Amino acid sequence: MIAASALAIVPAPSDAQVRVMNYNVAQLQGNLNDLQSVIAAAHADDKSGFAVPVGVFVFQEVLSANVVTLQSIINASAPPGIAYALATYTNNNEDDYAGAQAMFYRTDLLSEIPGGHVDIYTGAGRRADRWRLQLNGYASPAASFYLFSAHLKSSLGFENERLSGAQAIRTNADALGPGQNIIYAGDWNLYANTEPAYVHFLSAGNGRAIDPIGIGSWSGAANSIKQSQSPRLNSSAVLVGGGVDDRFDFQLSTIAAQDGAGLTLMSVPFVYRSLGNDGAHYNQSINNGNNTYYAGDLVRSNTLADALFDASDHLPIIADYQVPAKMAGTLAPSFGRVIQGATHSVTIGVTNPAPVHIAMGGDVLDFTATGSMALSGWQNGSVEPLNDPAVVSLPLNTTVVGGATARVTLASSSQGVQPASLVLDSTGTIIRHANASFAAGSDVNSTTVSAAFVADSGSHIISAAVYNFGFDALQASLDLDSVGSLSGPFAFVNGLATGVGATPATLNFSFDSDGRAPGDYQAQATINVSDENLPGEAASSLALIIHITVTSAGCPADINSSGNVDVNDLLAVITAWGACPSPPAACLQDIDHDGLVNVNDLLGVIAAWGACP
Repeated sequence: MIAASALAIVPAPSDAQVRVMNYNVAQLQGNLNDLQSVIAAAHADDKSGFAVPVGVFVFQEVLSANVVTLQSIINASAPPGIAYALATYTNNNEDDYAGAQAMFYRTDLLSEIPGGHVDIYTGAGRRADRWRLQLNGYASPAASFYLFSAHLKSSLGFENERLSGAQAIRTNADALGPGQNIIYAGDWNLYANTEPAYVHFLSAGNGRAIDPIGIGSWSGAANSIKQSQSPRLNSSAVLVGGGVDDRFDFQLSTIAAQDGAGLTLMSVPFVYRSLGNDGAHYNQSINNGNNTYYAGDLVRSNTLADALFDASDHLPIIADYQVPAKMAGTLAPSFGRVIQGATHSVTIGVTNPAPVHIAMGGDVLDFTATGSMALSGWQNGSVEPLNDPAVVSLPLNTTVVGGATARVTLASSSQGVQPASLVLDSTGTIIRHANASFAAGSDVNSTTVSAAFVADSGSHIISAAVYNFGFDALQASLDLDSVGSLSGPFAFVNGLATGVGATPATLNFSFDSDGRAPGDYQAQATINVSDENLPGEAASSLALIIHITVTSAGCPADINSSGNVDVNDLLAVITAWGACPSPPAACLQDIDHDGLVNVNDLLGVIAAWGACP
């Protein structure tokens, strides 16, 4: 068997749209190399605007001795990475009546449900077969379908036998119940749309068939595009001639398989076609002159027509079906830390990863996202395959401090969707606001720092500590953002900090004593603070009063600035005995400015006793 050349780019095996081809292979009496070329062309056929490897081949007139050879031809023509398995094959003396039905399916795409197979006697020694196939990766019964294949009695004058066969098939199909995805395929040898067998296939009932190309006439040159027999005008020793003038081959399906939802016949132009039939060869061989099946590509069209001419005395019927939607969601495993009381939402991305080649090859995913636990509310959305994710947001409950789980349940009612629901969780922590304070052990939002400096002694630093009062793992860190403007002789030096937690930040201010007369100087600094940069952050401020006493350069012992060094100054030293408070690490009683009020300061007062110079 020679390998067939590719006639178009064939997508990768992951493309899971379902292409179904039925073909009467005339007991493999045609040229097998051409048969292999026809099957390869079916994979590459992009008449409908896209090409996907065939998902299901169903053949008529397959003798018992043909099965192995036919499977070999199919797998030899398959795109790389794709293999086909033989579905249940039965032959009850059917070799004496032209042969049996054989079905092959892509193992990466479909699985046979063995209990779904039955033989159905259709008269004239012939039997129809019914199979059931499930889409791989889908659990819903709605992602399965029944496929019937029949080869009804040929020739005029056998209309009643064909009706009997149609009735047997419909009786079996009706018994499957309502709403089933059913495809009816095969060589039915029907001469007109008024034939009782055709009318019966379309009659009311659970298994009612819908003809994708309408119920109008398929006779005559005006309807040549619908016809499938024969690709040759003159008969060969084994293949029947007559030219393209009859619609003997059909692929009908139920309403459920054509309702536009889930597994359903696609609605693009030429989605149902006789492979290679350009509608311009009525009562002619399919390769008579030029074939224009592929518009603008005569070489490709003529190559296919030549293969069809010698492969069989029928044209294949091809139809493309979309697959159900799939549902996947993305949610960050952690929503992080959020400050109590914040208005905050958690974002969910929802995709439709149906493995298709084009967006319309898969059903639209309709979904609802519902929040629970730390989330609330719900949102609806939809997304097509191959499209960007649909993004929805649900509000987070931030009233309670502590660890929290945000749960999203995605649910879809799209027909046959996989999965129908899924749960996504994200964990995080709700934390308190930061609490700026001038004290470590209590919440102090305003305070005064005092210091004394000798006039004309230069610039001095005054410090103030800022704490994040009550800080622990469930509290936001504190950012010191800015200090309100100060005017001379006061200035802000440095100390703005972010992420203040257990360790306080120290703000440094300066006071310039040069040129200052003895006396009191005071300024208020507004310290603007905020939570760390998290959802719900808030801002506030602290008020710091800086009080400075400037003493005379020649009389530092005059602590109370009375102009005299006397007992009052002595008592002031004794009262303040010990280290100067920190901040500001300076005090009036520390007349030698060593940070301590001690005996040296006491002696300094005594030494300066009397009126200040």
